Parts: sequence; structure tokens; C-alpha cells
Amino acid sequence: MDIAEHAIHTLEHRFMDKNARLVHQVWTTVDQTYHQAITINSLSDQVYLSPNYLRSIFKEKTGISD
Repeated sequence: MDIAEHAIHTLEHRFMDKNARLVHQVWTTVDQTYHQAITINSLSDQVYLSPNYLRSIFKEKTGISD
């Protein structure tokens, strides 16, 4: 069962567009570090983008702004 879940996750990841993967990575980071102070600057540093560009992509893919 673990192998099947891993395979499904791998395929989903492969077929996501680049910005969707980026948003997924940000959501994962927020989910894992919600108990710490999180800023747009700290998130943008982790994905090597400017804060404004990350905001733009995140809003485009989720409809959520900060």
C-alpha cells in the first residue's frame, strides 16, 4: 500500500505545473511550521523567489492573498 501511495504521489507531482508545485511546497512548509512565526520573506527565501512574485503566484493558483 505504501508503494502505491508513493507512486500516486510521484505521478501527481510530475503532472502538476511548476507554479502549482511551488504553491504545494509553500502549503507544506506552512503546515509543518505553523507553530513558528512565518513571513512572506521567510517563505520566499525558501523557494528562491521575491516576496511579490510569490504573492502573485500564490494568489493566481489559490485566490488567497496575504
